[in-house]
Amino acid sequence: MTTEQILALLDNVKQVGNNEWCANCPSCNDTKRHLYISGNERMTVLDCKRGCSWESVVYALNLEKKDIYVKQHKEERWTLLRTHEYTSN
Repeated sequence: MTTEQILALLDNVKQVGNNEWCANCPSCNDTKRHLYISGNERMTVLDCKRGCSWESVVYALNLEKKDIYVKQHKEERWTLLRTHEYTSN
């Protein structure tokens, strides 16, 4: 999931910086935005300042641990650059 998709599941979200937000923590049911969220193209980081583990936040959102990682498209290992045909004389 992307960070934006995870933010949509949270309450009282406020942007506090570049790619940084705070929100109410669903694990400890706080109402003062103790959950800090940051994200990039690979994953979302969840940090509750009241001490909840990131795993408990993930479970409180009815997600799995793998959901905080953005699914990457697999690239092919080899890329064909050119072909060369051999001929015998």
